[in-house]
Amino acid sequence: MQIKNCLLSDTHEILSLYEAARSLQMQRKMVVWPFFDKAFIENEINQQRQWKMVVDDIIACNWVISFEDKEIWGDKEQGDSIYIHRICTNPNFRGNRCVDKIVEWAKK
Repeated sequence: MQIKNCLLSDTHEILSLYEAARSLQMQRKMVVWPFFDKAFIENEINQQRQWKMVVDDIIACNWVISFEDKEIWGDKEQGDSIYIHRICTNPNFRGNRCVDKIVEWAKK
């Protein structure tokens, strides 16, 4: 397993993972993510905020990071945190506790 920044060549796969996540959210009657367009994802990749967990050359999971989240934290926001958003696990890797690995990575 490797964790590394996403590349522009990953955009199609990221969008596919988001679609799989939306399908799961609908199936479980959860709040469903909106559609994210290609340019939006490519902008996050160019900002080096899109990350991926790769297993045997397959994206097992991807997520985006932010260094502030004033909408949620308001005045408590100190700029000293990393926020992990939009975690998408490849359906073939669900149940492998990818989130635990992401949290460990973020702590480092």
